[in-house]
Amino acid sequence: MRLFSIIVPVYKVPYPLLRKSIDSIIGQTHKNLDIILVDDGSPDECGRICDDFAKRDSRIRVIHQKNGGLSVVRNVGVEAAKGEWVSFVDGDDWIEVNTYKTVNTLIDKYGAANDVIAWDGYADFSDTNSKPINFFGEIQSKEMATLTEKIDSVMPEYHTAGLRIALFDVTWARVYRRSLLVDNNVENIPGLKRAQDLVFNLEVFEYAKGVYYENINLYHYSMHEEAATKKYDVAILSKMEQFSLALKKYVEKYHPDNAEYRQRMYVKIMPKIVECFAQYYVPLWKKEGMLKSLNILKKELEIPVFREAVETMDGSKSVLKMKVFQFLLKNRLYLPLLLICRLQTERKAKWMKQ
Repeated sequence: MRLFSIIVPVYKVPYPLLRKSIDSIIGQTHKNLDIILVDDGSPDECGRICDDFAKRDSRIRVIHQKNGGLSVVRNVGVEAAKGEWVSFVDGDDWIEVNTYKTVNTLIDKYGAANDVIAWDGYADFSDTNSKPINFFGEIQSKEMATLTEKIDSVMPEYHTAGLRIALFDVTWARVYRRSLLVDNNVENIPGLKRAQDLVFNLEVFEYAKGVYYENINLYHYSMHEEAATKKYDVAILSKMEQFSLALKKYVEKYHPDNAEYRQRMYVKIMPKIVECFAQYYVPLWKKEGMLKSLNILKKELEIPVFREAVETMDGSKSVLKMKVFQFLLKNRLYLPLLLICRLQTERKAKWMKQ
């Protein structure tokens, strides 16, 4: 029976969510699992909870380490993994009981030609409010063999849709062939705290034979208020700058003379700049007032890699929303941009509660 290694990062996860996550893994109908819980120096009882689960299930191994961040946790997990295929399940998320049985069948059918097998999930806003995440909309299955197809799935040529719950550049809801990662030294970038999944997948896709996706909703992505990527973040600008520089480094390493890839890079950086408004400037406005928010963003948005993207991106094929964002950013018209982002944030908050 095929062995799957499941890597679970654990750091300050609310206890009910952590237990639900681990229970959903040990309860899988596919029993041959190598479950690696990585306690990333969590200062609470998370480490003890992991140890308690390990005493109950021999398939569980717990790694306790000093806090190194999500990227380090994932790299440690891949290094320790015993399975041919590795999978990442966040400690506050959970999976359907037949996930790895279903994935095992997909590998039997498509694994010979593909090094990554992916599927869909749900965004759980509460116990009673869950919305499906379908990465490719109405498409039921998709096999990506060429580099252009693979890269286009995570770094498209232009903006084709508005801001969505999740894009295909995540690491959850998929399995990776471990040998692909190890043999090519593909790792998550230590210290990168935002959008590390995107940069990781880009490098994976440089080496992967193929990527197979099927529209089956099996993963539950938690949108609880304490999740690191959803709440107010005073350091969001520096994190997005760090991501932008990492993305630029990827392009310069693999496609240094390719103007198309540089444009694709700008297309990915632009929404990250806009995301800063939702997670910093709009909350700051509510806390400290609009003028303080405006004065701060006027200084902070002069980050060179941000200005490069704003000034250089060809937005002619982008959706109207992104054209408007680029125009306002390019001309430093921050007040109307702040107003638009506040309205958009409030509208999204209402939609999440429906």
